[in-house]
Amino acid sequence: MKGSMRAIGSAGEGDAHDVALVDEDEAGVVEEPEDREVAVELTRRTRPDVAGAPAEVKDYVTWGAGPRASQYLIMGAKALALLRGRISPETADVRAVAPHVLQHRVIANYRATGAGKKSRDVVDGILRATNLLFAGKTVVVTGYGHCGSGVARRADG
Repeated sequence: MKGSMRAIGSAGEGDAHDVALVDEDEAGVVEEPEDREVAVELTRRTRPDVAGAPAEVKDYVTWGAGPRASQYLIMGAKALALLRGRISPETADVRAVAPHVLQHRVIANYRATGAGKKSRDVVDGILRATNLLFAGKTVVVTGYGHCGSGVARRADG
C-alpha cells in the first residue's frame, strides 16, 4: 500500500523497546540489485522441482515458497537495516530474515517428518548450502591454512 505507515521497533536496554512509525515512501531505504537477486534465488531454491535446489529440498519438501516470499525477504531486510541504523540493507540482512520469512512457506513432506525435520531445518539447510550470499559484497577471510584459503576461493567464485 503506497504511503502506508508501519510500526517498527528495536530492543533497547533491558526490556524497553523503541517504536517508530516509518512512511515507506519517505524512509529512503533502497535495496541493491544484488540483494534482490539473492532474495529471488533463495526463494527459488526452496522449490523441489527447480534446477539447483539442494538435495535436502528435493528429499524433504512438498511445496516451496512462492514469489511473494522474495518480496518479504526484501521488506524484512529493509526493516532490519533501519533498526540497525542503516539506510540500505545488506545481503546479511536478507540472510538474517530468511528463516523467519521462509519457514512457514516451505511445506515439508512425510520423509521430512520421518527424519525428524521441520520446515525450519530445511530452510537452515538451504542457507548453509547457498554460496550466493556473497554476491557483490566484500568478504574478509581470516584463518590459517586450507580452511581460510578454501573460503576465499569459494567467495571469489
